[in-house]
Amino acid sequence: MDIQTRKIEFVHEFLKLQSEESVLIFEQLLKSEKEKIKPMSVEELNARIDRSENDFKNERFKTTEEILNKYQILKSKLDKSVQLAQKYNLSKMSIDEITDEVKSLRNSKTNTLSV
Repeated sequence: MDIQTRKIEFVHEFLKLQSEESVLIFEQLLKSEKEKIKPMSVEELNARIDRSENDFKNERFKTTEEILNKYQILKSKLDKSVQLAQKYNLSKMSIDEITDEVKSLRNSKTNTLSV
């Protein structure tokens, strides 16, 4: 699926959200992403290049193999999470439905403990 299709699907799902808290989380995420994309001045870019060259010279870097291994581990953990979500019928639930279910479960445990 291309990026445009993914963004459109995301917007459709976002528009279905009913939770003020969920919308706030996405607003904060978007704001932090916008802040990351701040143009650099020539001086900042040159300073960054100098730091990078210094890091390389002093062997403060990760090899491609190390990075790929890290992401392979993360991918396998994500795959396991997806499998569990499918196993317990969570994969078709919205974030709001999952939140409500967790709150309900916590409330029932609280009520059970206080009896």
